[in-house]
Amino acid sequence: VDYKDGDSNGALVSAINSVKDTTGVEASIDANGQLLLTSREGRGIKIDGNIGGGAFINASMKENYGRLSLVKNDGKDILISGTNLSSAGFGATQFISQASV
Repeated sequence: VDYKDGDSNGALVSAINSVKDTTGVEASIDANGQLLLTSREGRGIKIDGNIGGGAFINASMKENYGRLSLVKNDGKDILISGTNLSSAGFGATQFISQASV
């Protein structure tokens, strides 16, 4: 695939989406211009192959097997505790988002 920085020519997104019925993974570009891969059917996403320098994707970031969303329905905080929380994606250096409204 001959793609440009930021996929300005749309080649990378088009290539991924051309096989989305087989892979279950759909690609788009988010508001920040970054590639967003979405598994519509809940399948895991695994990236194989060589990713060029500057992609900021480490080997440990090439697999994603799920997403957990916690929603509070009352005024109580959601507390997460236990051992080995990094295995569930709640480590201090992992890419998680937190919001309280």
